Amino acid sequence: MFIALLGHAKLDRTDLSSLRICPGGGSPFLMETLTTWYARTGVPILEAFGMTEGGPICANPTDGTHRFGTVGRPLPGLEVSIAALDDPERAVPTGQLGEIRIRGSRVVHAYRGQGAGRADGWLYTGDVGVFDADGYLRLVDRTKDMLIVGGFNVYPREIEEVLARHPAVAEAAVVGTPDARKGEVPVAFARLRDGFRMIAIDLLGQGFTDNPPREEDYTLEAGARHVAVALEALCREPCHVVGHEEGGFLAALLAVAHPERVASVTLVAANALTPGADRRNVVHAHPPSPFLSRHSLRWIYETASFSHRVVDEAWVDEAESVARSERNAQAVRTMQRDDIYLGRYVSTWMASRAALHRRFAESGMPCPTLVAWGLNDPIAPIENAKYLMEILATRQRDTEMRIFNSAGHYVFREHPAAFSRMVASFVSGYAGR
Repeated sequence: MFIALLGHAKLDRTDLSSLRICPGGGSPFLMETLTTWYARTGVPILEAFGMTEGGPICANPTDGTHRFGTVGRPLPGLEVSIAALDDPERAVPTGQLGEIRIRGSRVVHAYRGQGAGRADGWLYTGDVGVFDADGYLRLVDRTKDMLIVGGFNVYPREIEEVLARHPAVAEAAVVGTPDARKGEVPVAFARLRDGFRMIAIDLLGQGFTDNPPREEDYTLEAGARHVAVALEALCREPCHVVGHEEGGFLAALLAVAHPERVASVTLVAANALTPGADRRNVVHAHPPSPFLSRHSLRWIYETASFSHRVVDEAWVDEAESVARSERNAQAVRTMQRDDIYLGRYVSTWMASRAALHRRFAESGMPCPTLVAWGLNDPIAPIENAKYLMEILATRQRDTEMRIFNSAGHYVFREHPAAFSRMVASFVSGYAGR
């Protein structure tokens, strides 16, 4: 209900002077919801915790000593304790996670048809929580929702908290899915705020979408047509498109061919869109590569990044899962044929690039454009970014350029938080266009 009210267009114009208390419960609130509600209404949401089997258990006080992110302190007449997850008989100290258990005169002793219950009177709630030093209880998640990822306990709600802090995310939910290597991994679902529309585009054999059904569709133009159909089906309003390398080329093709579908374009290290500082940098559009080894993948990303330290296991895990897929192998087999790669893919790419450059020289891009580049990019030199700005900005006023210091070819991986803020700031400036 609170999330729905925050999304209502009339909330900020409504007289809330009579609003005194906003009790909340049912499930833990995200910190983003609590702080946003308080900032816009001036009245805090006072979270509480209870269950049918034990009545009210904890509540935040109404005297101004409430604490965001907690459900308050235990209520009188009830004993609340935290039991170890690996040993339910053992109570854990303050500050340590565990399963919440309750005991008292108003707590049910047993469920009908399930025996007499525990002799010690404890009822285990199935909720994971932790007490702070002042006795406030924070709910972390449900025990049944906890994921075990590679031997580590992962709580979906903590991931949801991080996702909710992104300016484009209105709501987020995280669930687990089986994984052959780690047992299970989290999968996130998000609803974007009004004005934010996003779509992820995979290159040939380089992601999790199907390859083109016909060999003649192994071109960037065919990819742009495919994305245009997807945008028309998924987005009722123009989208803000972000493209890296050949994805930037694809985004430019899409914006020129379908200006009614694209609100803005962010070109990230879009080397495929530039002629290159010299002949060695001209052809960066390339077919997918066969999987050699995990070490070779790591080497590729480390040499293309400013620092090898940014290439973590999660990055390599994702790259390996794609490289090992049959989609990638099939794309490699197709693109390795000279008539497909050199005769069709590269030749059509170069012709399209020339046509785009003529369009840029005549009228620029048909939408606001942001050029983002790593200052230390070993694959796409910064000179290429300067050239791209020269041909774009001559005829287009809404063109910006952002340079990331201490960044290589993968700025969105090397500086994810700064990159997200940059794109969100740029997009917000043109959200109504």
